[in-house]
Amino acid sequence: MELEQAKKAVMEASKQLVALGLVARTWGNVSCRVGEGSFLITPSGKPYEHLQKDQLVLVDLEDLSYPKGVKPSSEKKLHREVYALKKEIGCVIHTHQEMASLAGLLGRDIPVSKQGSALLKETIPVAEYGLPGTRSLVKNASHAIGANNARTVLLANHGALCFGLDAAETLKIARQLEIECREYLAELVPLKGKEGEAGSRSMPVEITGLESDKASIPAEAMRIASSLKGEELRTMLFHSSPAVLEASNKLTLLPSYLDDFAQIAGARIAVVDSGSDSVRHGMGKNCNALLIRGVGSLCWAATRADADAVVMILEKNCKAALLALADPAVKPITWLDAHLMRFVYQKKYSKLAGKA
Repeated sequence: MELEQAKKAVMEASKQLVALGLVARTWGNVSCRVGEGSFLITPSGKPYEHLQKDQLVLVDLEDLSYPKGVKPSSEKKLHREVYALKKEIGCVIHTHQEMASLAGLLGRDIPVSKQGSALLKETIPVAEYGLPGTRSLVKNASHAIGANNARTVLLANHGALCFGLDAAETLKIARQLEIECREYLAELVPLKGKEGEAGSRSMPVEITGLESDKASIPAEAMRIASSLKGEELRTMLFHSSPAVLEASNKLTLLPSYLDDFAQIAGARIAVVDSGSDSVRHGMGKNCNALLIRGVGSLCWAATRADADAVVMILEKNCKAALLALADPAVKPITWLDAHLMRFVYQKKYSKLAGKA
């Protein structure tokens, strides 16, 4: 593929992924092969909604070098590995899509339906966990990719990797992957993810917004919200859904099952009882959410867009916690890894996103 063709393909795929709800904010990345020696990839820390052609980065396949200026995605090594192993592949998409992320927690290959096998082949393999951007992640993914003819790999506790002949085919693979994973998970626990279905998330309400918007917020959520102070709480949302309510009733603490939750919401978040005075001053500095038993959740950030991102990832992690109750194979990320990712995200990656 020529460079200009690749730019058009990456931009179009990025827009489609957002429209399909398979990526949000700065999560995930897209690339297309350019000629025989390079690939064009989305940048690090740039929201898809504001992505420009001149922010895409051309990376050398051999040494991963790139021109000075905009930094490429931190997962460029993952993309390079796919292109090196699969010479016919022309596009790679890495997502944190909900159902695929949850299915990856099971740690076992997922069978593919007859209808989906034309795109995904017979099974969906799972790669063992590795921290984002590390050699371990690339090594584990490489092993899963090279061991079969699949066109997608689930990355345990992280997300999914899809690859096809071109961007159009790879988008179809990502969509079919979500369908297959949803159907497989439905046999274990009701974790439906389509809007309008039981289990889908409702629209969050802004506590820091207009007074007229606050009428639907439970008094207990308002009371606890008023006890949380700090500059980092400039935008606070109340969010409730079947998954959030069930998790709040069954858990005493919500750990990180997915590494994007550790980064964006916190290494682990508290579950507080209704009527409790246990909300600590300064809690907002250590995490960006909490669960209120039998009521819902509070999610906060510096901007509305970032607070919405916390809501989205909290919903997914609550479903992961419910999946863990149904299947003992599902384990959270280690305490050390979760805290490490939170630290790195706060010090480095979130600042890149803030400049976008």
